[in-house]
Amino acid sequence: MRSKSLTFISKGLGTMAAIAAIVSSPTWALDIFVCEPEWKALLQRHAPEANIYSATTDKQDPHYVQARPSLIAKMRQADLAMCSGAELEVGWLPMLQARSSNAAVQNGAKSMIYAASFVRMLDTHQHVDRSMGDIHAHGNPHVQFAANDMITLSR
Repeated sequence: MRSKSLTFISKGLGTMAAIAAIVSSPTWALDIFVCEPEWKALLQRHAPEANIYSATTDKQDPHYVQARPSLIAKMRQADLAMCSGAELEVGWLPMLQARSSNAAVQNGAKSMIYAASFVRMLDTHQHVDRSMGDIHAHGNPHVQFAANDMITLSR
């Protein structure tokens, strides 16, 4: 029943509208996996009854996270996942997604949300090579540091 409801809602609505409908549903407490604590805080505001698990803390570097079995288990249980995207989590998120075997949190699923998809990316580059140092090819994925982006995402 829960899976069918999520599928129906996701197919009938746009991604952000689907999230709003899902997280406001009083029928069950959602299990939500987030990659960074900023997304946990944002979703707690909109879904206080949800069980939200953050893969990182505010003291960790989200570029370098070990894909531990406990993270795989949390992702396996998730109804919804939200991460920064723009390859910020490229070193560990794909492994979690693959090993979780959870269709809801795979790339392309309506319940796999990347914040970078909803804001204008800053610092995008046409050409990237090693001489430029440690930069993000798809733009700055740290969208949570821009106040206007957080306002956009919270809507």
